[in-house]
Amino acid sequence: MRGREWGQEEPEARDVDPIDSEGEPVPPGTEPPASDAAGTSAPPADSIPVAKERLAELEKKAEERDKFLEELQRRVADFDNYRKRMIRERESWQFSGLERFLRAFVPILDDLRRALTSASEGGQDPAKVFEGLLVIEAQIEKVLSEFGVTRIPAQGERFDPSVHEAVAVRELEDVPDGTIVEEFRQGYRFRDAVLRPPQVMVARNPDGAARTDGTEEGSEDA
Repeated sequence: MRGREWGQEEPEARDVDPIDSEGEPVPPGTEPPASDAAGTSAPPADSIPVAKERLAELEKKAEERDKFLEELQRRVADFDNYRKRMIRERESWQFSGLERFLRAFVPILDDLRRALTSASEGGQDPAKVFEGLLVIEAQIEKVLSEFGVTRIPAQGERFDPSVHEAVAVRELEDVPDGTIVEEFRQGYRFRDAVLRPPQVMVARNPDGAARTDGTEEGSEDA
């Protein structure tokens, strides 16, 4: 290459048309802005306060959420402790009730054993032995009553299938239909619940109402 000779003017610089990424010239006036060409754009100035406000709202909601979860966990723990305490107290009540019942029943068992021993020795007045057994029976019923166990009335009562168990029927003309005329086994209830229904015989009056539901005809005659 030959150098520029002395006194020779330097060629005038010419504007170079911009080219795109594929090497093609870009028509004048269609050049992308400098920021777009760099691939970045500055956010509008008025959007910065909005973003800060939105961020503050999100932080506040996150704080409220954490407080709510903490309160919920505390309440769940309190309820679990309450449930466990109720279970312990219920077990304690049940054990205490059973203990009181046994303390009241054991002396009666002692009386019954003494009565049986006395009767087995011979020479005892049967009437005295029977009287002693009646006393023991009364003691047992008293203890049961104190704990909410009572006898279900049967003899002479109107048959009630919800509390009585009919095991026999007898036709009687002088007794109202559905009347209990005999009790084979006593029944008991605990408060409002039937522990065991009494087994009974029910009268059926041929001239009375229709046969009582739930009864079974027995072999006894009038």
